[in-house]
Amino acid sequence: VAYPNLYFYNGGVREFLGALKQHVFLA
Repeated sequence: VAYPNLYFYNGGVREFLGALKQHVFLA
């Protein structure tokens, strides 16, 4: 992988958005 940091960053953002959607949905 040429940009592992970018890969992990994108994964973190996706996970963060998923958690945020759960909180908004449950709120």
